[in-house]
Amino acid sequence: MIRTSSLHELVGSGIDQVAVACGVFDGLHRGHHRILDRLQQEAADTGAAPVVVTFDPHPQNVIGTGDPIPLLLSTDHRLMLLARQEIAATVVIPFTEAFSRITPAAFVTDVLCGSGIRVAAVCVGSRWRFGHRAAGNTDLLQQLCNDLNVRTVPVPEVNDGHGTVSSRRVRAAVVAGELAACESMLGRRFSVYGAVRRGKGLGAASLTYATANIKPGNGVLPPDGIYAATARLCNDEGTWTDHPGILYQGRAPTVTDANPGECVVEMHIFEFDADIYGRSLEIVYGDFIRADCRFDSLEALRDQIERDIAEVRARD
Repeated sequence: MIRTSSLHELVGSGIDQVAVACGVFDGLHRGHHRILDRLQQEAADTGAAPVVVTFDPHPQNVIGTGDPIPLLLSTDHRLMLLARQEIAATVVIPFTEAFSRITPAAFVTDVLCGSGIRVAAVCVGSRWRFGHRAAGNTDLLQQLCNDLNVRTVPVPEVNDGHGTVSSRRVRAAVVAGELAACESMLGRRFSVYGAVRRGKGLGAASLTYATANIKPGNGVLPPDGIYAATARLCNDEGTWTDHPGILYQGRAPTVTDANPGECVVEMHIFEFDADIYGRSLEIVYGDFIRADCRFDSLEALRDQIERDIAEVRARD
C-alpha cells in the first residue's frame, strides 16, 4: 500500500483516478468498515483505485480544549490494518492549526480535487464534519462535489442494538476490560502493534521463558494482567502468520520494586525461537487469565508463569 501526505503525491504512481474515503478511522470499527466496503464498491464501479484520506494527529487533539483523546490505534497500526483491506493508498494529512482553518470549500476544491488526480467518488460517514469549525456536513459536501462532477456517498452508521458503534464506545469497552464487547464493535479482537525491542532480559535468563517486547502506540489498553494471545508476524513476502502464546501487560511490580516503570507489553510465543528483534509484531488479545500482582521472589513468579501457561494451553 502506498503512503503519502497528499493526493498530489500519487501523480506518477500509476494511479490516475481514485475513489476516496475520508475520516480519522481510529479503531477501524464496524462503522468504518461499512464506509470502506462502500469505498471498494465505488472503486469497482468506476474503475478507480480505493484510497483513504486520514489525519494525524487526531483533529480534536489539535483544536480541542479538553483532555487529549487517547487513541485506539497508532498511525502505523491503522495503516497496517487498512493495508489488509486492500486499500491502494493512504493519504495521511498532517493536521495542524493552520490546516484546521481551511474552509470546507477549500478542502474539497484544493485538498481533494485540486491534486491532479481524478476523484470519482467521496465516501464518508453520514455525520462527518469537515472544514474550519466543522462547518461542513454531508449536505455541503454533496453540493461542493456535484459542482465538480464527483459522486458523494454518505454512509449510514452501524447500530449494534446498544447504540451507534463509535470509537468512543470502543475505548470505554477496552478500558473496562470488556473485550468481548470490544470485539463485537471492532469486528475483530483488540490488538497492539509495534516493533520488537529488547526488554530487561529477565524472561529467558531468570524466568526461563523468552518474551517478545513491544512498545505499543495505543493510547488505550485493557486492564493490566495476563492474557492468552496470538502473535501475528509478517514475512518479507507480506504474508502474515499466527503464533499462539501468552501475554503480560503491566508494570512488572516484582522486578521494579516501589518504582514502577512504563507499561510493559511482552509475549511468550509457544514453540518459537526465531530472532525477531526490530520486526513489526501485532499482538492480539485473547482470554483474560488473571490480574497483575507482585510476587515475593522471582521463583514464585516463575512458578505462577508455569501455571498461567498451562491454563492458556488448556484453553486451546
